[in-house]
Amino acid sequence: MLTETDVHYLTGILIMASYPVDVDIELGDMVYDIAGKRNRDIDITVTAKDSAGVLSAFSGIEVKDENRPLDATRVEQLCRKMQDMPSITHRAIVSASGYSKTAINKAAYHKTDLFHLIDWELPLPNFEHLHSDVAFTLTNSQYRWSDGTRLRFTCDPPLTLEESEVIKSNCAVCDAAGKPIPLHPDMNQFSRKILENCFQHAKPENLQAIPSGVSTEIDFNLDFDTYIYVRLNDCLRRIVNVQIIGELTKTVVPVDTKMKVLLKIGESVPHCGCAVGILPDGRLKAFSFSNSTKEIGITIITLENRLLNRIYRRTLKKGQV
Repeated sequence: MLTETDVHYLTGILIMASYPVDVDIELGDMVYDIAGKRNRDIDITVTAKDSAGVLSAFSGIEVKDENRPLDATRVEQLCRKMQDMPSITHRAIVSASGYSKTAINKAAYHKTDLFHLIDWELPLPNFEHLHSDVAFTLTNSQYRWSDGTRLRFTCDPPLTLEESEVIKSNCAVCDAAGKPIPLHPDMNQFSRKILENCFQHAKPENLQAIPSGVSTEIDFNLDFDTYIYVRLNDCLRRIVNVQIIGELTKTVVPVDTKMKVLLKIGESVPHCGCAVGILPDGRLKAFSFSNSTKEIGITIITLENRLLNRIYRRTLKKGQV
């Protein structure tokens, strides 16, 4: 089930898909309110600049996920809120529950666009570059290393042969100050974490090339950008790389998928849409498409970000959030 936070992220993803040019999209932005003489939150802002880098448009979008259609009072409140922010050049509201007729009239009077985030059924006749009359289903690839998988660590300064053997014991894993890292304080836990998460750093084309359902011999290298150290004989050595050698089994499983589109009130053709599903590890996967750009994008929203009670100044980019 999609949460209110999920709806905010999905709206941002759909808006990002609908723009034919690069724009800056920020969720939970703060914009100056001239009447209140202070900064106030706006659910989503879209900043567009011309070729010279000069601001050409600044859109403010309020997103609501409520149990009933937004009424005139609620829409008027949102319209007036954004009208008091003179830096906003284009105003819009997105609702997952629709609008009352008087609310639609109220928004038109205040020159505010209304969008409805709705479920969509196949086929998709309004998206010229997508042709499908069967249910679209997202999939999730799961990977499992064999028990005999070996990890070879490279450190700076380089390890001696003796130290290479010592590191196989359960040495402490620390930060630059020598303090244990809570998520993986020793080499055993650090190694397990590497095997669980290394695929997030692999190139998609390399993962796609791995056959499903059979064991495949893999030699995988992972560089560390963050500063992680192992304690050896009271000295700290920075871990810069790990080589993983072992047999890997890949399993592809379907994910319960819903189709969502962003429909502007008064129009019959959606601007953009996405297939969305929740992966077994709690991450949200969105496959987005748009009539304006003809592009197809995939965005992953981490479980940590999905659990936020409030989204504050989080920049949305294609790929992972």
